[in-house]
Amino acid sequence: MKKFEWTEKDLRRWEFERERGPFLWILRNGLMTWGASMFLMMTIFWSWMDGKEMVTRGELYGNAALWLVGGAVWGLAVWVLSERSYKKALKREDARPQS
Repeated sequence: MKKFEWTEKDLRRWEFERERGPFLWILRNGLMTWGASMFLMMTIFWSWMDGKEMVTRGELYGNAALWLVGGAVWGLAVWVLSERSYKKALKREDARPQS
């Protein structure tokens, strides 16, 4: 598997995201994007797999809690890994001879 290489555009975009902070990034990308989409997909999928026409209120609340917590954990993990990768990329850029 090819390792991700940061481009100038990637570096600038991540710097913009860093300025906005981890809380907003995790909220938007972790909870609202990943967590909410997983909640919808998995709630509908499991209902369909179980042959149900309706989902109970308890199932909705349980799935919402599960996928929102999962989204927060996913968002935090991706933020931390992206920060680590970004800092390594900056070190490589500093070590590269200037042309």
